[in-house]
Amino acid sequence: MSYFAPGDVQISSIILNTNGGSVNLMYLMQSMSIYENILSPGVNAEVVVLEDNALVAVLPLLGEETLTVSFNTPSLSGPTYTFHVASIKNLNVTSNLKTRSYMIECVAQEVLPHKSTLIQKAYNTNISSMVQDIVSTFLKSSKTVNVEQTMGVQQYTVQNKKPFVAIKDLVKRSASSTNQSSTYTFFENQAGFNFKTIEGMMGQGPVAVFTNNSVTSDSIYRVIFRNILGYNVPELFNTPHKIGQGAFASITKTFDFKTMSFVNNLTQPASMKYGGSALNTAGFISQFAQSAGKSMHIQQDSTQPANFISNFLGNQKAYAANLDQQKMTMRIFGDSTLKAGDMITVYIMGSSGITGNQSYDPILSGNWMVSALRHVILTPEAKPQYTQLLELVSGGLGSASAASGVQNA
Repeated sequence: MSYFAPGDVQISSIILNTNGGSVNLMYLMQSMSIYENILSPGVNAEVVVLEDNALVAVLPLLGEETLTVSFNTPSLSGPTYTFHVASIKNLNVTSNLKTRSYMIECVAQEVLPHKSTLIQKAYNTNISSMVQDIVSTFLKSSKTVNVEQTMGVQQYTVQNKKPFVAIKDLVKRSASSTNQSSTYTFFENQAGFNFKTIEGMMGQGPVAVFTNNSVTSDSIYRVIFRNILGYNVPELFNTPHKIGQGAFASITKTFDFKTMSFVNNLTQPASMKYGGSALNTAGFISQFAQSAGKSMHIQQDSTQPANFISNFLGNQKAYAANLDQQKMTMRIFGDSTLKAGDMITVYIMGSSGITGNQSYDPILSGNWMVSALRHVILTPEAKPQYTQLLELVSGGLGSASAASGVQNA
């Protein structure tokens, strides 16, 4: 790989397409921020521009425009996003009164069809197929939909719902045959739309290794490029919340309104080795697995095909409660190959390691999932500077001893 300075970025194009024509904003852009999140159905962006004569021919902006952005870290691949212009904000006139700056707020192209469409359709298939159909038929999208297959055939009627709302409902009903938690989420990243379980994504191998130790790498390039610029842990754990959310035990009460019968199902997921098993002792888990910390009520109709909700809901709540325990934000030099949903390995030096002894923090070091990612590109007079802000979740699922031997690219 050829050498490049950390923070360098190659901007191929920032094309604003309007009714009056197209213009490249590459040399008018002051800053750009693009955000992916595994809990958000669409990628969004904010671009600050300094308007000059180059824009006169295509003004005014009406909210009918699209913006296509393409960039990459040198020697690495990078994303191309196409957004719809949603609004113009923070309009400011410069001191010479000849130019003005403002922020172009952008949303995924599918947001407009979502806002203008109400679905009326009956389905009798698996939920992953329903999601794919809604994306292509009602959101009018040609983007790839990466799916984790759902279990069973279900009858589901969408009655007067917008597409993203219908998909959100389907996420709650989805059962996975391979991942017990069935923690499905629907989101967009640079690879397209994704309908997957968090547990399944957690099982992926890490794509990169990052460290805040500047003396352990065999390459100066790797030390600098993959070095952590800063990190913050807002909360290491919250035991009362975890117990109350059913991390150790929950009860699902199913009521069949055809037979007028109740079924109580106690779920004790500690044996599945979710995050709580890694962060708590066996005795503590056993103590709070005896009674339910959370109770959930489900209505069902035994004359209809099974919807599997009662089978996975306890495991789902337990997985989510454990996952919510360990979060970290991290700032790194821009890596255009990273995306929301990726796994990375992080080595955080313990306090004794700063003086030379290599000691990794046993809780913070390990495998983490990128739950959200923000590309930040600033354009000072010299050259663009590219960093990323990562939101990471672990839930105790990784440990320093389990960290992969993935080599830095």
